[in-house]
Formats: sequence, C-alpha cells, structure tokens
Amino acid sequence: MGAARRLEQVYLITVRLWLEDAEGERAEWRGRVRSEVDGETHYFRTWEALMNYLQGMLPEHLPGVAGPAADRAHHSR
Repeated sequence: MGAARRLEQVYLITVRLWLEDAEGERAEWRGRVRSEVDGETHYFRTWEALMNYLQGMLPEHLPGVAGPAADRAHHSR
C-alpha cells in the first residue's frame, strides 16, 4: 500500500516543440517544458537537455524509476 500511495503524486506538464531557423539553411528543434502546477518554465535546445530536466523533476525514491543520480552514475562509467 505504501508504494501505491507514493505513485498517486501527479506531475502535470506541457511540452512545446518547434522548429526554428538556425544559421544557414539548417533548422533546429527547440522546446519548452512548463509545470502547470507552479508555472515554472524551462527552455531547451537538445533532447538530452529535455530528458535531464524531466528526470530531475521525478523523485528518486520511486521504485523502478531512475532519477538523475542513477543517470549520472550510468554516464560516469
């Protein structure tokens, strides 16, 4: 029951993606993550930055969820 109770927390976010002209003829994907609970907004230019930000939002104590600490340990090998 304790693990199920922890999973009841909800994270409501909006992810907005758009293609933006870069120098020359190349275009880049850009994005924004906005928390609908508190309005905190984060902009990103790479998929890695998006994933790092989303993982940082998740509590590390949830079973089966790798948070940023686990990800850093994986990348440091």
